[in-house]
Amino acid sequence: MSLQHVLSLVALCLSLLAPSASDTPKADRAQTPAWLGWGNGIFNNRFQETGSSVDARSASSLKPLCQIDYSPGVSAPPLVQNGVAYFPTWSGLLVALDYATCETVWQINITELIFRSPKTTGLSVGITNVSRTTPVIDGNVLYTGTQAKCLLLAIDVSSGQVMDQLSMHDHPFAILTLSPTFYNGTIYSGVSSQEEVALEVDPTYTCCSFKGTMNAVVFESGKLKIVWTQWMIPESLSGWSGAAIWGSQPSIQVSRSQLFIATGNTYDVPAYVDECQIATGNNTAEVVPDPCLPEEIYQESVVALDLATGAVNWVRHLGALDVYTVACDWTLGIDFGSGPPACDVVPGPDYDFGMAPTFIPASTNTPSGLDTVVVAQKSGWIFALSAETGDVLWYNDVTPGANEGGFMWGIAVDDNSVYYTAFNYARVQYEIQLSGSSNDTVNVSTSVFGALHLIDGKVAWQVPSPPNTSSIVQPTVVNDVVITGISGVQTEPNVDPVAPGSMLVLDKASGSILAEYALGNVLRGGLVPVDEYLLFGTGDKSSTGFPGLFNVYSMNQ
Repeated sequence: MSLQHVLSLVALCLSLLAPSASDTPKADRAQTPAWLGWGNGIFNNRFQETGSSVDARSASSLKPLCQIDYSPGVSAPPLVQNGVAYFPTWSGLLVALDYATCETVWQINITELIFRSPKTTGLSVGITNVSRTTPVIDGNVLYTGTQAKCLLLAIDVSSGQVMDQLSMHDHPFAILTLSPTFYNGTIYSGVSSQEEVALEVDPTYTCCSFKGTMNAVVFESGKLKIVWTQWMIPESLSGWSGAAIWGSQPSIQVSRSQLFIATGNTYDVPAYVDECQIATGNNTAEVVPDPCLPEEIYQESVVALDLATGAVNWVRHLGALDVYTVACDWTLGIDFGSGPPACDVVPGPDYDFGMAPTFIPASTNTPSGLDTVVVAQKSGWIFALSAETGDVLWYNDVTPGANEGGFMWGIAVDDNSVYYTAFNYARVQYEIQLSGSSNDTVNVSTSVFGALHLIDGKVAWQVPSPPNTSSIVQPTVVNDVVITGISGVQTEPNVDPVAPGSMLVLDKASGSILAEYALGNVLRGGLVPVDEYLLFGTGDKSSTGFPGLFNVYSMNQ
């Protein structure tokens, strides 16, 4: 990218709307229901246990109250508190919206903030200059992250003024995609990167050097400060890279004072590891440790960390060594020139964990009555692990894997069941069991909405999306329904769905469709029910030809 191009982008950003604020919300709604982060709080379970009137009886009575254009779109679920929804847009804004009146409380230009921040390099300007994480809140301070520059922001809730910003990683391709979790005075933030796709920005780039980290941050005396950092690959270990942390938000078990995350694939490995993979055929079952993967490399692993120190309580590696960058995807047709080999000798399938685990306290409905974490992988597998030891309690090979899933971005869990959206990005035909109480099966090649019994991981029900459609929408469970959606039309393998999508309300006991609402653009993010309202975005960074909206639906109009 030329200097002239960079300066033009800066000028464009500076010409956009400056941070603006209106009056405070018209009504004092301090006691209104909330949705606290991507996964709705420290359990990351996407379960609205109270505070919503959306249910099976009201499923078909929702109507648009307002639809506000933020093209190309909004894909992150909003944070909701005190009658205000806070969300990022792919147009580069962070918005605070009074959703009952559909009036903007304030908005700030994240793109402008990124360009004004230091450490601009030719590589960093090739990264998306927006935020895509769901914020978290503590009193009068909002916390969120950016893609380019990997900035954690502290923002005044009342005015939208940025109080401080902190770079969370020194790597030029480092980004914040994992939404943060706030607990007991500390922000927990994991770092991912776009180095895996760096060759799309610069085909001559020599890959790779990024290593994922998990961090604890405090905001004291107006300043953000890192308390601890835990590396997913030892910082001083050469020859290894990757193990990013991205998708949904970390979960927390208060009783054992620990935090749960899951990691991505490796980007590059030493030559001796390639030799080991060739010798063993890289043939490792999901729940068996790979003999070529050292214990200290937390690739595609579930990791439990001490909240106070970041010390590793336990690690569970799940799957074979998986070395992948975009150079391994021959379908892109990128010419990488005569530089060093861009794809590893033994490339992997790119089966990241694109979500953090969900924590479920022990009950008669958890496996063996234990505190449990549940997580789903791009491989198509769902796992339940002991929160105390990391031992595998059950697993289910639910759907075919693919480099876009399988599963990404999150699941929903209530007291009895695990709800999921199986993407099936590669459009593989396979057989699903429609109900756990019968032997009825059907062959599908689309996405599937489903539920597993929490206690043993067996299928409760599965419902395929219609022909030529797919879904990457994270489910939400509330009352007696699951709220999800169809992302859009997908007629070929390994391509993103295109508009239009639709919103679905399913019976959580059977999966039967209770209501469907046609939408004007793709639907990717999870939907948030609060009180009589349903809040969600449509569109994403690549949407064209259709408006990307933030939608407020209501039952009382």
